[in-house]
Amino acid sequence: MLATQDAPVLRDTSDVDIALACEVPAITQPVVLGRDDARWCFEVLPADAMLTIVRGIQGGIHVEVRLALTLAVATPEAPPIEFEVEVVHDGSTIARFASSLVHLQSLRPANSASSSWATAAFPVVFASADASLYAALPAELRARVVLLEEAIDLKPVPVYLVAPP
Repeated sequence: MLATQDAPVLRDTSDVDIALACEVPAITQPVVLGRDDARWCFEVLPADAMLTIVRGIQGGIHVEVRLALTLAVATPEAPPIEFEVEVVHDGSTIARFASSLVHLQSLRPANSASSSWATAAFPVVFASADASLYAALPAELRARVVLLEEAIDLKPVPVYLVAPP
């Protein structure tokens, strides 16, 4: 597309562009659950948040969440982590995602050491593709993270599941 005075130049937005436009969130725990806000910036997931169920391109359904961590000292590279996140309703796991292949994005400006990192949004996948089974349910997000070879169980976050649009 040619730029004119009336038309802006369109370009792809990279993770770096998004990270530079975001404020670093206040992370009060070593690891926290979160999600993308309206600008695709990390926000800590508040208690009783509404999580919208998303229809995946392969016919399944999921909710999208993120993890962020903070270290006591700044480092040039992200530490390795593994994690498992579950959506639990009435004591039963109804959705799950686990990964040991994690790319963390710095929550600080590029080319500087960082003490705060976050995952990209990832899908916590439900067992059934029928969203009506889960919509309007109260649930908890539970997570276990292995950071620097130490297992950390995050405090469960109560959430409400919302039907897909």
